[in-house]
Amino acid sequence: MLLKYFYDEKLAHASYLVGCQKEGVAIVIDPSRYIEQYIEFAKKEGMEVIAAAETHIHADFLSGSRELSTLYHTNLYVSDEGDCDWKYQYLNEGRYKLVREGTEFKVGHIKFDVIHTPGHTPESISFLVTDTSQNNYTNDKPIGIFTGDFIFVGDIGRPDLLETAVGMKDTAKIGAKQLFDSIQKIKILPDYLQIWPSHGAGSACGKALGAIPTSTLGYEKMFNWANTVEELQEILKSVYQIVDIRDVESFAAGHIEKSINIPYNNSFTTWCGWLLDYKKETLIILDEEKVKVEAVIREFESIGLDNIIAFAPLKVIQRLDRFESYKEKTSIELYPHIKGGSVKVIDVRSKKEWEEGHLNDAIHITLGNLFEQLDYIPKDFPIVLQCRTGLRSAIAASILQRAGIKEVVNLKGGFLAWKEEGLPYTTCNLNV
Repeated sequence: MLLKYFYDEKLAHASYLVGCQKEGVAIVIDPSRYIEQYIEFAKKEGMEVIAAAETHIHADFLSGSRELSTLYHTNLYVSDEGDCDWKYQYLNEGRYKLVREGTEFKVGHIKFDVIHTPGHTPESISFLVTDTSQNNYTNDKPIGIFTGDFIFVGDIGRPDLLETAVGMKDTAKIGAKQLFDSIQKIKILPDYLQIWPSHGAGSACGKALGAIPTSTLGYEKMFNWANTVEELQEILKSVYQIVDIRDVESFAAGHIEKSINIPYNNSFTTWCGWLLDYKKETLIILDEEKVKVEAVIREFESIGLDNIIAFAPLKVIQRLDRFESYKEKTSIELYPHIKGGSVKVIDVRSKKEWEEGHLNDAIHITLGNLFEQLDYIPKDFPIVLQCRTGLRSAIAASILQRAGIKEVVNLKGGFLAWKEEGLPYTTCNLNV
């Protein structure tokens, strides 16, 4: 078997020529439009290109499969997976075969088994390659797999591109589920299997593609971030403390169940030291584009919090389905509900702040004592959390949700915003 790698750096596109040296025939996988490079290389090796195959319908470059089939009468193998919106339109012009999960075809002694691996696109397929010309022990053992835009080196194909780039509504979530199932499907294959993707570093088809051209399945099981999702799910079943250090707005919009939000700001170590249990193993959630892991480790070390078992980047967290959220509302939005008594207000500021002024009928529980006083939180009303500016109350909102009190709202801008709107409050036993 002969394998030749072709790479277009401007498009970050990889294509491959696979040749059977015994029969003198070859196939091109995901060819670019510059088909002469394949024809010339095959001639130099004493081979003839008799086939082309595509892993999926390409949107980022113009495929050369059609021209190979038309000009050189090659057989064309393309996917028949996906619904009617994901079918090839030009197939009546040449020699072709539609392939699906379980389809097998040969080029000389090289066998290709088709695996349906949707997620990036619905019709995506991968080709498991076996050189049957080897001795009796190895001729039924696959050597590698052409993964197209399914698995890259250190990354996976983006399931959100159809929605974000093309505007196909609700396809991102469906694609993510399909992608997860596709990963589970190939994880049972041998670790030694070589992975030959269709893109390298710089492609928009993934988020963090490696610059190394190829990989192995075993390596990707160990180091590809997508594989850490399953590992993270196991951690979440047993870990006691999950600390999300993203900003308040990001956390409120969506976060893992039972996580505590302590934003990474000037008071970060203060609240970590006060609220976290030093004896418990802790998972940290962060946005790596905004915060460096090394800096966070240093902050924790400075207060003796050493029992950190893992850091989970945002791109991993976003693939989980254990998300919840809460709302932030302004003083004007909340005032009618607070005045009417349909919600209860918990003021988490210090005693001094409370005495200088607080909302009428608010319950005072300082943030540092909130864990110990959860039993005093009313269970029959939605809870509005309030502090001076809305930051401490956001931490409090996450603590209540962690404790199972799900109907919480954070008063945006806190007591300062309330006063600026001229809304009533109590100070020194007088109503203002």
